[in-house]
Amino acid sequence: MSAIEDAVCGKIQGRALVGLNKYGTTMEREDFSKLDWLIYAQEEAMDLVVYLEKLIELETVIRAIPRDPAPKMEE
Repeated sequence: MSAIEDAVCGKIQGRALVGLNKYGTTMEREDFSKLDWLIYAQEEAMDLVVYLEKLIELETVIRAIPRDPAPKMEE
């Protein structure tokens, strides 16, 4: 693995320890249904979208770039 991949693995292990300390369990918990996991993943994804929006806002302000609210993806 590269140093970048090693760093990512270290961060994942660090997050696992935070989760264990916070929730008292690991990802091997058995009290969540498949639906619980899907909802939790969706909530995490929505948080990510909020963080991305903030970073996009900061970049557009810093660069004074007019922003199209829904740019089209190139095909």
